Amino acid sequence: MKFRRFAAALLMAALCLSVCLPAGFAAGYAVTLRLGVEVRCTGTSIPAETFQLELTAQDDEPMPANVAPGDTVVILAANHGREPVTAYFPEITFTHPGYYYYTVKQVSGSNANADYDETVYYLKIQVVNDGDALRTDVMAFTSPEMPTDQKQSEISFINRYGGEKPEIPPYHPPIIIPIIIPVKPVTPATPPRPETPAETPTVTPEEPPTETPAPESEPTPAETVPPAQETPVERLIQTGQNNWPIPVLAGGGASLIGFGIFLTRREKRKDKNA
Repeated sequence: MKFRRFAAALLMAALCLSVCLPAGFAAGYAVTLRLGVEVRCTGTSIPAETFQLELTAQDDEPMPANVAPGDTVVILAANHGREPVTAYFPEITFTHPGYYYYTVKQVSGSNANADYDETVYYLKIQVVNDGDALRTDVMAFTSPEMPTDQKQSEISFINRYGGEKPEIPPYHPPIIIPIIIPVKPVTPATPPRPETPAETPTVTPEEPPTETPAPESEPTPAETVPPAQETPVERLIQTGQNNWPIPVLAGGGASLIGFGIFLTRREKRKDKNA
């Protein structure tokens, strides 16, 4: 266990030395940079003129000797007609790796017949440690955002005289090659036939029947009905009185009722005596 801890500590120390030693060695190194700026003149009636160029550092970036941080370095460039002229800023010394930012611009002159280039270049200087020395890589942009599509290959100002307009490259429209893709024609669907409305039968009003008057019949002579003849009815001979059975039947019925009551009472007396 102790051996593993000792090996891990030794490995960490080696890693720290491998990272810190190049930085420590680089701190003792130094690299100098001399920025050059080109000025060109175009047009007609180009006079002899001296142009003023300025270098300004952002924040506390290193500056040339005898220039305080934050001050502006000014150099002059005198033209020789159409021949481009290159002017150099004093040397700047870098002692540590990293990124450093500056701006370079031209101060417009007083010639009313000149169109001075007012481009502002934004510089990004990278100082890299190669192991045994430092080297610089200068990148110039025309926008403070420093997009890669605006990276410039040099710092150059173009001043135009005599009202010359900037050269505009000719416009070449893109060549468009039509691509014909055969498309199978689409047969339109047959629209449904509209339904034929049913024919409404024509009703012909019936003519009221014409009543044909019945032919007048000739009066038929009335038939002569002979008068009915009465048939004589024979009368039965009455042999006695018709009301005699009524008193006889009533008396017989009353006798039967009385006899029934007598028998009923007699039976009740026998039941009581028993």
